[in-house]
Amino acid sequence: MDLLLDDHVILVTGATSGIGRSTALELAGEGARVVAGGRDEERLTLLRSELDSIGADHLVVPGDLTTVEGLAAFTAAPLERHERIDGLVATVGSTPLGDFDAVDDEVWQLAFTGKLLASVRAVRAVLPHLRRRGSGRILVVAGNTAHAPDPAMLTSGAMNAALVNLVAATAQHIAREGLGINCLSPGPTNTARYAGMLAALMRREGVTEEAAADTIRSAIPAGRVAEPDEVAKLAALLVSPVSAHINGTNVVMDGAQTWIS
Repeated sequence: MDLLLDDHVILVTGATSGIGRSTALELAGEGARVVAGGRDEERLTLLRSELDSIGADHLVVPGDLTTVEGLAAFTAAPLERHERIDGLVATVGSTPLGDFDAVDDEVWQLAFTGKLLASVRAVRAVLPHLRRRGSGRILVVAGNTAHAPDPAMLTSGAMNAALVNLVAATAQHIAREGLGINCLSPGPTNTARYAGMLAALMRREGVTEEAAADTIRSAIPAGRVAEPDEVAKLAALLVSPVSAHINGTNVVMDGAQTWIS
C-alpha cells in the first residue's frame, strides 16, 4: 500500500534507538524526507548512513529533544532545508521503573519532564508549522501501561495515561484545521527499554533472564513481545495521509495483553 509519504518532511524524535530508529528507517523507505533527532551523535551518524542508503535528502540533528532549546534547533533544520514540516513522530523520553514505595518526588519529576512534558514540547514545536500549511499529522508514542497498570511501572502508566488524554483533547482542538494527532501504545517491545524491564524483574524476583522473559511473555496472549520494526510500520501508517480520518485515537499494539483482567 502506498502511504502517500513521498517527499513529506517527517520529524522523528528519539531516533537513535528502538522504536524511533526503526520508524525513521521505515519512513525513509516509504519515500519521506526524514529528520531524525537524538542525543547520541555516534548513533545518529550511523543512522544517517542507513538513511542515505535508502534515499537522499534526510537530516540528522543532535540535541536534547526534551528541552525547548533542543527542539527549536531540531525544527529549524528542516525549515531551513525544505521550508516545510509535514509531520512528527514523538518517541523521545522514557520513565524510570519502580513501584509506589520506590518512586520519590525526584523520580516523578524525571518521569514528567522526560516523557510527558517532552512530548508536549515536541507537539508545541511543530504545530504552528502544520497550521501554516493547513495539513499535517502527529503521532505520539506512549505505551500500553496507560490502560494496563503495572505496579513496577508506576510512572510509565501515569505519564502514558496523560499522553492518551492529551492526544484525544488536542485532536478535538485541531481537527477543524485539517490536522491530526494520534497516540500509539505498544506493549513490551524488544528494545533497550525491554532489556531494562528484564533486568529489573531479575533483581526483584531473583530469577534468570530466561525466566524473567517467560514471565513477561506469559502475560501476552500472542506469546511474544513486539519487534521495533513492527511498531514502526504502524507508526508510518498513522502519520501518513492515508490515515487522515483517524484522529484522537490511541492505537494499542500489544498482542491482546491489554484485555487480560
